[in-house]
Amino acid sequence: MKKNILFLFSHADDETICAGGLINKLHCKSIKTTVATACLGSALDRKFTTSDYISVLKKQMGRVKPILGIDEWHVGPFDYSNLNEVKQIEVNRWVEGLLDTIKPDLGQNQG
Repeated sequence: MKKNILFLFSHADDETICAGGLINKLHCKSIKTTVATACLGSALDRKFTTSDYISVLKKQMGRVKPILGIDEWHVGPFDYSNLNEVKQIEVNRWVEGLLDTIKPDLGQNQG
């Protein structure tokens, strides 16, 4: 049976910076890699950010996915601009939902 690893990050690009090499190495060993980011990131908080920019950001995520070997990518419902105000229970419920859906053999967060 193929192993399944879940990586949790605050926002997009952390997967590349913090664990890109590891994700790719696991993928090369035929281990399923799933990445979950709580939100898209700080770009949403900038006043010059437009829907076009968000579209570009999502396309970039799509380009990174095959390069690193990410099998699945989940983006959470949280807004970066108020991520510090989100109740811990909401984040816990989102993570629990991921665990129930993905059923990983191992989970790793950016800690």
